[in-house]
Amino acid sequence: MKRICPKCGKEITPNNYERHIKACDGKVHEHQHLDHEGLNCKYCGKLCKNKNSLIQHEIRCKENSSGLVVKSNLGYYNQKGRKAWNKGLTKDTDTRVAQGGKTHHQRYLLGKYKYKHKKLSQEAREKLRNLKLKICAEQGTNLCGKGLRGYYKGFYCQSSWELAYVIYCLEHNIKLKRNKQRFKYILEGIERSYFPDFVLEDETYVEIKGYYDEKTKEKEKQFPKDKKLLILREKEMKPILEYVKNKYGKNYTYLYKENV
Repeated sequence: MKRICPKCGKEITPNNYERHIKACDGKVHEHQHLDHEGLNCKYCGKLCKNKNSLIQHEIRCKENSSGLVVKSNLGYYNQKGRKAWNKGLTKDTDTRVAQGGKTHHQRYLLGKYKYKHKKLSQEAREKLRNLKLKICAEQGTNLCGKGLRGYYKGFYCQSSWELAYVIYCLEHNIKLKRNKQRFKYILEGIERSYFPDFVLEDETYVEIKGYYDEKTKEKEKQFPKDKKLLILREKEMKPILEYVKNKYGKNYTYLYKENV
């Protein structure tokens, strides 16, 4: 049961009564309408609590189909259905957007924006890692790298070099398939997973690598002795890339679109 404030006469719920008494200054504010006069929606006639609720209701009223600009019966305006002023604009095409971005960056440098990055728990990280490994095993992909990806004649390639290698193999009757076998290795005391890119008919695993770093060195060193791993670096890939570029041009990645 609501209680009446002795200062302003407003009806207050029991849970909010004490808080209201401490903050009340005895005045009936503009948004506190006890008699609800003039608070009927002009479209459907619904009675609203205050001016703000009336404005918000008229904006969303199902009977309101008057167009973009709507005026409430209390003189307030809203922009129903109107596009944002900066939609489609960039800092290169509009000075206002450019100035806004500059101001935002300056405030960031001054430390006015404090972003809290919530760290994932060890359990959550392990769950994401297992999910990633599952996808890699199913699709034969490693979900890493920044190369241009796509499909070419049923083969999923994760870079332009992989695309060139697939083209070269197919046109020279070299049978290959996407590798889905996972191999484990240890780096910096942590057990990691490794998926070579392709596997040939003679069960040779092929890894296309433009550089030879410490991680690649450990992968090759710890690869099972009973299996063969072929790492194609820049030197080995050079004749393959020249063959593909001479036949299809330097921008041969357009073949992705033609062979989806």
